[in-house]
Amino acid sequence: MKSTLLFSVICYAFSVQAQIPNSEPFSQRDIHLFTQTKNVTLSNHHRSTLQKLDSMQNIHYDTWSQLWYSGATTRFEYYTNGSLKKQTSETYQSFKEVMEFGAQGELLSRKYQVWDGFYYEDSFETIYTYHANGLHESDTSYEWSNGYWEITGFAQYQIDSLGFLKEKTNYQYQGKTAIPTTRFYYNNDANGKLINLVTFQYDNGIWENNYQYFYTYNAQDRTAEFYYQSWQNSSWQNEYRSESTFITNNITEGTSYFWNGASWDINSKEESQYDTNISTSSLYLPSGAKLNNHKIIASQSYFYDNGLWGYIDSTLYFYSDVNPSAISNHSSPPYYQLVQNPVKEQLLIKNTKGKNSAISIYSSTGNLIKTAQSNESVIQMEVQTLANGLYFVAIQNGEGYEVLNVIISH
Repeated sequence: MKSTLLFSVICYAFSVQAQIPNSEPFSQRDIHLFTQTKNVTLSNHHRSTLQKLDSMQNIHYDTWSQLWYSGATTRFEYYTNGSLKKQTSETYQSFKEVMEFGAQGELLSRKYQVWDGFYYEDSFETIYTYHANGLHESDTSYEWSNGYWEITGFAQYQIDSLGFLKEKTNYQYQGKTAIPTTRFYYNNDANGKLINLVTFQYDNGIWENNYQYFYTYNAQDRTAEFYYQSWQNSSWQNEYRSESTFITNNITEGTSYFWNGASWDINSKEESQYDTNISTSSLYLPSGAKLNNHKIIASQSYFYDNGLWGYIDSTLYFYSDVNPSAISNHSSPPYYQLVQNPVKEQLLIKNTKGKNSAISIYSSTGNLIKTAQSNESVIQMEVQTLANGLYFVAIQNGEGYEVLNVIISH
């Protein structure tokens, strides 16, 4: 767990340093403007068209320079039954995570790649296997080394009599010997909701307490509170707590706290804006975006310091109408690919399938800058008059919708 948190911090540092900055954030007004001006992002309240979440764009705020930097872009592909097929998260020229799923929603593989200066190079991969009844059986981890995948460890699962996950044990290879490293005990209620998770660490032949997590739910089965404790000095000690509440203007607020030894101190908060006229039942979404039962539009997070709130990051969500004939049960390459990035004077985009395409360029704050229409194999747009910085290029055709991150640097 501690190594996972450290790895996340390292990835965040890479994402901040790798990008060209912008001086303005996604304010609540900017988010509202962006989603309203992009009619493919926010559905008309009276339409019944099925939609899918195509991508999420995240930007981070650097408190030292007081500038916004491009963070991760996450793209989604779906099966014809609406379940998630593939999820790709990429921090430009830094880090990429690719997750692939089966048609029933089961996670099949998770691969990590790292930018080596010229292209993304394989780093780690985990393959997941299941019993014939669909219950989790095991997963195997690999590391890319000297041109081939080398097995590094595996995990085994135990399922209780009701079919819920009960226990998971991780093993790591030392030479040819598999050594247990961590273990997880899952305590679920009668409906399978997780209410307590206890983790253990293996040390010199003994399983020792590590962390434990607690979950409570509201009447709508949404997670209302979450907190965890660490094992220190032969007892459980408070560490972190978060709580979620629904506030005005269709915004859900989640606030987190750290334990100072005597009481809880506010640490950060995240506000997510929803369109409550649109239910998740009419959307193709990854499971994490279905938690509040309505269409999520944007989110923004803040840290708390000496009575003041400061920016952490912002995320926008891009949707398009579902064309069932355009969704297959097999992976396919993207319609559009940047010829080069950063761009100096002319933006060139490969139109890999020659579709008639509507192109819109937006600033990082959601202002529509430029539009074009093209069915050429290489779409060309002049950008020499645009200021340096990060831009979103939204491209729509009759079968799909994509958003590309473009950095202009004259």
